[in-house]
Amino acid sequence: MDRSKLFTRLGKVGEDDCRADIYRYWDELGSEARFKAAWELVIEAMKIKGMESNEFRLQRSVTARRKRPD
Repeated sequence: MDRSKLFTRLGKVGEDDCRADIYRYWDELGSEARFKAAWELVIEAMKIKGMESNEFRLQRSVTARRKRPD
């Protein structure tokens, strides 16, 4: 575990301002770290559902292709 980005918070139980702290924490990590964390959750959810690793890719369905008139 990388302790350089360890997040701690002290406060009373029931305080409602922890949401702002969570948003600030994820904002400080940057978009690449947020995407990586989200993708890890997707992989875990797929494994729980019993899906194979080749099903992890995004769907790329084409419904129709037409040539533009010039």
